[in-house]
Amino acid sequence: MNSFYGKQCNCVGECRCSKDEDAGTLSLAATAQAERMRVKLMLVRDFQVQSAFINVTKLASILGISPSTIWRQMRNRQFFIPYQIFNCTPMVCIDDLVEWYCSRDCLSALEAAELEEREKDEKEQTSLARKMTDEAVSRARAATIVEDAMAALGLAGNGKRGTGFRPGR
Repeated sequence: MNSFYGKQCNCVGECRCSKDEDAGTLSLAATAQAERMRVKLMLVRDFQVQSAFINVTKLASILGISPSTIWRQMRNRQFFIPYQIFNCTPMVCIDDLVEWYCSRDCLSALEAAELEEREKDEKEQTSLARKMTDEAVSRARAATIVEDAMAALGLAGNGKRGTGFRPGR
């Protein structure tokens, strides 16, 4: 395979492939494949994965879930990554784990967009709530000012008529 400045094709010598017209831009499939390889190498390096299949204990350390939770979900057929049983031991293929991880990243981008939209809505609701709170505080201040003025005039605002000065008596 010829690999010159990012081009990957089977041409010998000068490449005339139409698929490699833009060598600076990787195709979506090539980008996805590169991401899968990066994740696989990360698993090998960070979690010392040395075989094509991962047992529940190692999977638990990778996912940050307790092994008993994984066992329970597998027993109830609710585990989110495909698994196979070898000698009564459930094992997850590293490729299935990588696929799940990469698809989760794609979903994370969608979730990030949804989160951004939700935060925007919450910000709008917060500003509306703040505006309503400010109005309520202003009304309360106005009511307090009125009560103070009434008390200064001898007209208490407690619902009873004041016993202060009344003209005509």
